[in-house]
This record gives sequence, C-alpha cells and structure tokens, in this order.
Amino acid sequence: MSKLKWLFQGLLTNFIWFALSLILALSLSYLEILQKGYTKPILIGVGSFLLFIAIGSILRWMVISSNFRHQKVTAKEAKSAIRNWIDQAGLEMKNAPLDHFVFRYFLKQNGKQIIVSQLKDKPQYLYFQALCTADDNDNNRISNQEGGPDSVIRLLRILLAVMKIGYTGIGYPLKEMSVFKTFLITNEFNEYQFFEAVKEVEAALVLVLEITGEQINSQSKQTPPQIFEAPTSANTQTS
Repeated sequence: MSKLKWLFQGLLTNFIWFALSLILALSLSYLEILQKGYTKPILIGVGSFLLFIAIGSILRWMVISSNFRHQKVTAKEAKSAIRNWIDQAGLEMKNAPLDHFVFRYFLKQNGKQIIVSQLKDKPQYLYFQALCTADDNDNNRISNQEGGPDSVIRLLRILLAVMKIGYTGIGYPLKEMSVFKTFLITNEFNEYQFFEAVKEVEAALVLVLEITGEQINSQSKQTPPQIFEAPTSANTQTS
C-alpha cells in the first residue's frame, strides 16, 4: 500500500483545480450562450477547460519538481535521506558502520569509491573521503618526471588547495593518501549539495591519480578515517 502513496498525494488539490477549471469553462460558455450561439460556446468551453487543466498541471508539476529537488534535510534525517538519494541515483553502495559513526556509506561514483560518513559526536557534519595507495614503482615514476618529486607534490598540493579539498599523505615518498571534504549541514542542505560534494571529492581523487600516476590504486579501508581528527602532520590540510 505504501508504494501507492504517490497516487493519493495532492488528490484534493487536483479535484479542486478540476472543479475550478470546469466552473471557469462553463462560465465562458454561458456568456457566449447569452449571445444566442451554441456551437461556438461549446467549443470555447471545452477548449478553456482543457487549457486551464493543462496550465494547472504544468504549474503543479513545477512546484513538486522544485520541492523534490530542493528538499531540505536536517542532521537527524541525513542518514535515511542520503540512502534514498543514492538508491534513486542507482549508485552501487554498501554500509560499513563503526561504533562512533551514525553511518558510513561506501559508494561508487564513475568507478571511484567515495566514503560518506557522519560521526555521532559531530552529527552536524558530513565527511566525504576517497583513499588511494602508491608503491615503489609509482614513486620511481614520479621521481623521473620533470622537476622531480618535489615539483609534483607541490603542484598537487596547490591544485587541491584551489579546489578547497583537504588531504593527507601527499608527501614524498607517496604511500597511503586521502582526499576529503568536511561539509556542514545547514538549513539549506539538500540532494543537489550532497552530490556536488561527492563530485568534488571524486574530481580530487582523479587529480591525484592523474598527476601521481595512473597505476596508483584507489581503495577503501575498514579502519576509521583519521582525517576527522585535528590534523597534526605538516603535510595535512583541511577543507
């Protein structure tokens, strides 16, 4: 029965608009009838009725579409809302919760794995993260690039800073790296903002992979991300 809820949503509004359209159409027809014509007023009445129905349907569709697209979500509603958004987008996802997390979703965006999570002690924030690792071959490739590894690392840090993306592990030699974004849930938080944050972290991961070498593997981890704590290392930035 819950699957048919959409059928009854706005039923009263539809009925009222239908009745108003009918009244307006009959009123126009009556005015024409007073002039002793019948064929023309009937056609005007039917045409007016259909026109009013069409205008009402278009306006209502625009309102519903706008509300759905910009539906606001609170911190308490984030877990279920984000799950619904991911499902509706048809993205592959799995939940890997830990004790101090409200949720921890691993989702695939264009083949890249993005971790979206919410901490119990900081529910007003969402954390978007992507991880990757480098081996000796990757570091050798970087060292042979023009300008050497220092030039590559400096360029990567500058570009991530411009993108307003935080990072850890961006230092030579490269080992375990992460890019992340911390997002404050405000009264304006909605589906559009969520997927924009996902895309920003995905773009940052692609940037790291392209600059440091295509053979570096993006991966997920089962351990809690350390970037959610205050950064202490010199090569760590926060967004």
